Amino acid sequence: KSKMKGEVVLLFVVVLAHIGSFVCVQAAPLTIQVEPKSTECFYHRAQPQDSLNLEFVVTRGGLLDVTLKVTAPSGNVLHSELHFFSNGDEQLLKFDTTENGIYAFCFDNEMSRWTAKVVNFEITSASEREADIDAPIPETLKPLERSIRSMKAELRRIIKEQRYLRTREQTHRDTQESTFVRVYWFSTLESVVLVALGVFQIYFVRKWFDTKGSLV
Repeated sequence: KSKMKGEVVLLFVVVLAHIGSFVCVQAAPLTIQVEPKSTECFYHRAQPQDSLNLEFVVTRGGLLDVTLKVTAPSGNVLHSELHFFSNGDEQLLKFDTTENGIYAFCFDNEMSRWTAKVVNFEITSASEREADIDAPIPETLKPLERSIRSMKAELRRIIKEQRYLRTREQTHRDTQESTFVRVYWFSTLESVVLVALGVFQIYFVRKWFDTKGSLV
């Protein structure tokens, strides 16, 4: 009984550890607002011969565009380009690291004068993903470990799909609200023009009859 109890406790600890690691991994995605004429930078430490993945999308602001600049620890610029997200789809960029140190990921909104950009992004490295997979486990827990890892992978896929759908929903909602505002102001302008035209016609007709009466 004591042996069975010990296995149950060990199983419980392993499950809690995997749930905790999953929560930590899924807390990585961030949503930031880059104000006009400003740049927001984030940093990630990496070892040589590693691989950094950046998934990002602009969900709100202007033309859904932002300039991304990636800099190595030595100061070399690995990537500098203006990205557009008109369809609301995430873009995935991969960078092979050759230096040991901190890599900078900067979102540049200096070109915009009035519009802030909302950016959703996630930075991951191959070494961090492999560390969890290569962790040694007791022989008796391998079948359970495989099941838990399969659940983790499925949950990651579901959360990523939900994040994608949420991003698309927000993009479509912003488009709908923008269209509504434009239609509202166009309708208001049209009403003002019609009222002004009616007042002008009344004034012109009355003026015309007053002129005819004075001539008679």
